[in-house]
Amino acid sequence: TFCSVPYIFLPFYLRLLSSYLQIYSIDEDEKLAPSLEIILPRDLADGFVNNKRESYRFKFQRIFDQDAKQETIFENIAKPVAER
Repeated sequence: TFCSVPYIFLPFYLRLLSSYLQIYSIDEDEKLAPSLEIILPRDLADGFVNNKRESYRFKFQRIFDQDAKQETIFENIAKPVAER
């Protein structure tokens, strides 16, 4: 039997709160969803081969930087949901 489940859109937002991520870039191209790329350089100093990825990219509906105020977060995320 086939079970039909309605498609539910779940938005993802990101708020950068600290500078623990020292190597990252934010791409806010209008044609695509904003994305965060985290760079984790391979450590070659210990002599072992590291085949792990160096770059990880995540997409979000919107990315807020460290300077974003709580009011801005509320106006853009919580208020539209509460007004439905």
